[in-house]
Amino acid sequence: GALGAFAFHPDGLSESVKAEPIQPIDTTGAGDTFVGVLANGLDEAMPLKSALERAVRGASLACLAQGAQSGMPTREQLGITRTG
Repeated sequence: GALGAFAFHPDGLSESVKAEPIQPIDTTGAGDTFVGVLANGLDEAMPLKSALERAVRGASLACLAQGAQSGMPTREQLGITRTG
């Protein structure tokens, strides 16, 4: 959401990432986008904070278009270069 994201570690420590302010058009699919981008970042062995930052950016971008599927950002929009 507008506040960003928080992650809590098993040892009780937490991390947070702030969201950049946007003027949302449609929030449909923002949560799904966040989870998908976060899972992808963790699968790519990104540090948790970096994966959270990317996921928050992805969710924000998803809010800038009408509809869930059309709002999902591409890898290029997230600044992810393909390897391999």
